[in-house]
Amino acid sequence: MSKYRKANKLVCIGVVAILFAACGSAVEPKGAYRAGFEQKGAEIYLTAKQTGGALGDARKKVKTELTEINQNAEGAERFSYSVKWEGHFNYPSSVYHIGDVKMQPYYVPVLLVEISDDEQKEERINRMLLEYYVEVLPDAEEENWWRMQEIQITYRSERYLCFQYVSHTDLPEGCNYNDLYMTLDLKREELIPYPALEEQKGKYSPHDFGTLYKEMEIYQEKTIAEQNLLCGERSYEVQGITAECEGTFFPSVEIDGLEDKEKQERINGILQEPLRALIMNEGWEDEGEKQALFDKTKIYIAYKSEEWLSVVYSIKVWNLNEKNYDGVADFGVTINLQSGERVMLDDLLEIDGLMTWMYACGRYKENDPCFPTLGFLLTEEEVLTNGAQEGICYEGKEFAERYALQWDTFYLYKGKLVITGKMGLFDFEIPLPEIYGYLKVDPWYF
Repeated sequence: MSKYRKANKLVCIGVVAILFAACGSAVEPKGAYRAGFEQKGAEIYLTAKQTGGALGDARKKVKTELTEINQNAEGAERFSYSVKWEGHFNYPSSVYHIGDVKMQPYYVPVLLVEISDDEQKEERINRMLLEYYVEVLPDAEEENWWRMQEIQITYRSERYLCFQYVSHTDLPEGCNYNDLYMTLDLKREELIPYPALEEQKGKYSPHDFGTLYKEMEIYQEKTIAEQNLLCGERSYEVQGITAECEGTFFPSVEIDGLEDKEKQERINGILQEPLRALIMNEGWEDEGEKQALFDKTKIYIAYKSEEWLSVVYSIKVWNLNEKNYDGVADFGVTINLQSGERVMLDDLLEIDGLMTWMYACGRYKENDPCFPTLGFLLTEEEVLTNGAQEGICYEGKEFAERYALQWDTFYLYKGKLVITGKMGLFDFEIPLPEIYGYLKVDPWYF
């Protein structure tokens, strides 16, 4: 479905061209849209009269939504931009000259922004949003679909504005569910696409097999220096090293280039924690076997930015020939480079909300032995302590397997949270738009 053909259809959505025509202006300056926001209440009222009151509920809806947005913004944090709901598409599209404007007698919600100290930036962003709506949203003829829509803001910060269309009916043919998620990066002035899995069809399913596990295996064949370059230039570098713990040597990574050397040293110690905890487990009987195991450790730099560093250590615990069970134990460690501390999931997300989402989508079931313990909230030392409290001292190799099998760890990836899978079965990839509402921090994308 071409963008241009859709433009001639979707922009027909406007119903209040009455007021616009009454002004007698064929071409308005772009800045006129700002004043148009204040006219919206009157426009909807006039439209309701022309349509026999059909949009009375829509008028109340717009007023309620605008009030809630303003109250939420003022109550939590003041931003340099305001969020504006547009109950009809015709007025802004006419100002920006996007297609022809015709009348449509039903409510079509779209979202725009107002930036009081930078009108040119406001115009650029709103034009981009309007063009995107034209390209991806259902056509104007889909009245039954549009009548069943609402927009929810799922995440908001000074840089990011994340919102989605909550559809209470099936999408029309030719439209994509993922396009209903909108992520606006106000700093880069761009819309970030939904980070869908490559072979995904329709709505996200927690049981879809992603491609990151295969990518991890490919990247682990590269040197740390090569992986560091592929992650892009930052104010620091990730370097490969050989570390030592209780007489056992193991490959690890460290960072170099931070101005704060004390923080850098602390981070480099944290990066070794997963493997040190495994080595310090008291179940090892054969030192030679232990050394041979850690000689095979592979490393994957999963995410590298100025804010976050996520690394995965993989250990070949068992030699297996099963198709979906490779015997590799994966351990993720994520560092907050601003604070210099390791983070767990409850530092990144509201866990109660996240777990409700996971239970709802079938990722976890209480008291089901087929599902791992919710161990991605635990450090390695806490797992060791739990094992000791059980009165069982697992052999080192078995402890590594049990930890990987029963206590999932996690890592960050571009636009996703990834929970490590069961010993090579699969990694559980969660696109961030699915869990925006539970984030405590800014989304990670680049």
